Amino acid sequence: MDRVADLSECLVEISDVANLSGRESEYLSDTKEKLIRMGDAVTPIDYFVEIFIRQMYVGEVSRCYVTTKTDHQIEFTIKLMAIDCPRYFYELSPKELFEISSKYKEQGVKMYKKYPEFAQNYFNLAAKLLISLKPFNTLDDREANESFKHQIDQQSLQALHDGIYLNIAAGLIKQNRYEDALYVLIDLTDRTNNEKGIYRRALAHLNLKQYDEARQQIERLNFKENHEFHALHNRIASEMKEYNERYANMVKKMFG
Repeated sequence: MDRVADLSECLVEISDVANLSGRESEYLSDTKEKLIRMGDAVTPIDYFVEIFIRQMYVGEVSRCYVTTKTDHQIEFTIKLMAIDCPRYFYELSPKELFEISSKYKEQGVKMYKKYPEFAQNYFNLAAKLLISLKPFNTLDDREANESFKHQIDQQSLQALHDGIYLNIAAGLIKQNRYEDALYVLIDLTDRTNNEKGIYRRALAHLNLKQYDEARQQIERLNFKENHEFHALHNRIASEMKEYNERYANMVKKMFG
């Protein structure tokens, strides 16, 4: 195989690293031959290293440049020496796709606090892999190969799916993409009473100034027993009152 794929393990030689300046990178921390598995990066620089490797052929040597937000340019040379990629996503069993999705979710969680946008890429990929198995409740019937059956149960698939969607929604809210967050959360919160999902849905409604919807969601929870939930409930009530007062004053000025 000549090109790198999503499941590839690549033997590379890293050399001539310049201007790293203490930035986090496992791949560039030493200049020697190393085996890099696609999807293992947990820092932005290593994420870009994997992107570069994916564009290369065996035997190719590339001088690579990464420019940071502060206009700092990191340089390094990669030589792709060998690729091992025994299988593609479409060849995997449901259990194997479940395990890879779980791994991508974990990678996203590791990156979320420092690098939320990069974490979102992992969450999105994990979700895409699980979506390929939907609907979960007919999975056994759709698998012609008997060896694939009963490898993973519907409840585990659904729990992982919901957890990934909660993470995606958190990232979208962090990026002020409230309508997108609602799109991700509505099915989950209509189907379950997941507290994190309901809280995030209420928060998204609030930021869109959809006060009635926000209040309806937060009041589904036992908000008086949870400080964070109670604080959001109070914020919704306060902003709703202020909005209604402004609206009343506007109407009074126009027609009073």
